[in-house]
Amino acid sequence: MTAADPIFVDATGNHYLVRDVAGAGDCALLALLHNPNFQAPVSGPDGLRRAIVAYARGDNRDACCTVYSLVGERTGVTFETYLNQVLQQGFWVGTVFFIWTTMCFGIDVHSHFFNSDYLPEFNSSSAFLANYLPTALAEVDDQKQPVHVLFHLYRNLLRCKPAMYNHFASLIPIPATSKMEQTLNKQIELASKPWWNSVRDVNGYDLSSKNVKPKKEKGQLNKTERKQLNEAKTFHYLKNCDDGKRVNAEMTARLQDAEQKEEALALKLNCNVKDIDTGVRTLSDAEVHAERKVSKSRRLTDSYDNRNWLQRAKIVFLFLHPKIGAKNSADTAAFTGVNENTLLGWVYQKKMIGMWLDLVESMDAGTALEALPAPIKDMFSHVDPDSMVSVEKYRKQLNGGSSTNQLKILFKGGKVRA
Repeated sequence: MTAADPIFVDATGNHYLVRDVAGAGDCALLALLHNPNFQAPVSGPDGLRRAIVAYARGDNRDACCTVYSLVGERTGVTFETYLNQVLQQGFWVGTVFFIWTTMCFGIDVHSHFFNSDYLPEFNSSSAFLANYLPTALAEVDDQKQPVHVLFHLYRNLLRCKPAMYNHFASLIPIPATSKMEQTLNKQIELASKPWWNSVRDVNGYDLSSKNVKPKKEKGQLNKTERKQLNEAKTFHYLKNCDDGKRVNAEMTARLQDAEQKEEALALKLNCNVKDIDTGVRTLSDAEVHAERKVSKSRRLTDSYDNRNWLQRAKIVFLFLHPKIGAKNSADTAAFTGVNENTLLGWVYQKKMIGMWLDLVESMDAGTALEALPAPIKDMFSHVDPDSMVSVEKYRKQLNGGSSTNQLKILFKGGKVRA
């Protein structure tokens, strides 16, 4: 290790030496193989590719296929096709491959990165399995140290654009010392600041002062001097203006305060209704609590971006079931919390159908209803939990339909008469 080697500090304060690897498509595999914590009976990237694909095609095929359906989301690429691609030299792999590696060798993989706020985060492959496939978590060896990699933009560690990250580097754990002041984190923090913040003076005007004062009376300034003064004032304003974080914190606090006041007012109004004899039946305490709970639990997930294809498939299943959604998009959107237009896109866009088709076909009503909040789920207690839905129509649509039922019209030229 030299003074020029970048030092990365993760979200928990641990220090690592960033060891870059070649960027010819094998970076994810090399980042694992170059890490001293990665112990596996393989030799080189090609050997690691063959070992993982053999594992995915073996006895654990169903579990690996489930992981691929949750994380892969490669439009038009089937599970078997993806495995063939993984075997190709130089084919880029990432999260799915890391999870399969954890399942195969029992080694947890931590993929670190800088988010859009320039703060370090990491994804854990074993944490993913604990949330979505706990049966496979038994294969993870707690005695083995995790393998750490850094996900970043190729040849540009200081640019934090998560959507543009395309390269992995190996992270070697090292002890922290007081000499490690110039870390990668601090370099990114400095690089993320607007360029005008590093400007100290413009046209001879000191920008660190409270105000930019003209060197002469305004009436004595010529055209060039006025332009120089205005330019200095502009830089001074940019250097000292609020970056928005303080305003964002204030608005967040005000929003939370408003929500609390709204809940308190609603509770007060519900209590007052019981004291008025209008001849109309009022809700009991249990009914009021149930109604309020339903109103707060409309969504199956926090936001659209957090839905994986298994969760979307459950919503599609509820939409297709004749005794639940009955293909009524408005009703299905109301009790699941998904946007109606979004739901229709999943159901009718050909590129979307292939993502949920197999999941919905193998699902039953009991599995899909488990995703709903308890008060809404009780509305469908009459539904047989073992019942399933037919997706034959969508499979034909995905395969291009039947060519025998299509009327072919050949235009041979000439005029068309009424």
